Amino acid sequence: MIRANRKRWGSGSRRWKHFRPSLVTVGFLVGACSLTWWWVDAAGVSHYLQMTQELERLQGEIRDLEGTNEGLREEISRINHDPFMIEKLARERLGFVKEGEIVYQLVDPQ
Repeated sequence: MIRANRKRWGSGSRRWKHFRPSLVTVGFLVGACSLTWWWVDAAGVSHYLQMTQELERLQGEIRDLEGTNEGLREEISRINHDPFMIEKLARERLGFVKEGEIVYQLVDPQ
């Protein structure tokens, strides 16, 4: 009977019961340290949120610039192909006048 008790005492199941709490503790500590490092690290949640806001801002700016570019492309196309547009720009920007036209310029007295 004594041998049977000694044999059971030295079995593997009893040894694992002794080490199991320490493995859980080590696992918990490693997890806690990893989580803390992740939150404190520059690539953590706060940095992610800042980068997300920056991305949204830049995408909005890109949309605005693409709209401006499209408008400029249309204006270039009209200037290159529409004689009326060329005449309009020559009159407005360069002050050109057709033959036989009379131009009145109003001068501010001040």
